[in-house]
Amino acid sequence: WQDPWQRERPRLLETRLPKPYTQCPILPEFDDQASIWLYGFRAPLSDTGLALVREAFSDFIPTWVAHEKPVTGVFSVLERRFLLLCGTVEGGFSGCSVDSTTRILKELRTRHRLDALDRGLVFFRKDGQILAESRSQFAARITEGKAD
Repeated sequence: WQDPWQRERPRLLETRLPKPYTQCPILPEFDDQASIWLYGFRAPLSDTGLALVREAFSDFIPTWVAHEKPVTGVFSVLERRFLLLCGTVEGGFSGCSVDSTTRILKELRTRHRLDALDRGLVFFRKDGQILAESRSQFAARITEGKAD
């Protein structure tokens, strides 16, 4: 075990979770008071996209602060589709500390067309692939009996 405060850079994990998908390997490092954010990318990340996301959050995590206190945080990219952020900080998170993660995602969207900020998407698995559709598209899929 390594004290999270002593890390210079966040630990990168495998981009795929072991089956069954019941536990994320980064979460045991945190207690029940940790905050978790999950962002879904509209499309699977290419090798370049994955590298860009990893670089952006590897640079960000060591500088992440809330109320001028350092955040103990880690991230992982799961299934080349989801960015999982987990963090804890004395006194809790502030709006500005959460906004700072959103700024990075906005920059990735603007500069590299890597969109993980569309809250209207529904993610689901079909034939072994993770797909993303709008809520109305997914509702139609259900109505038509094409979702299981």
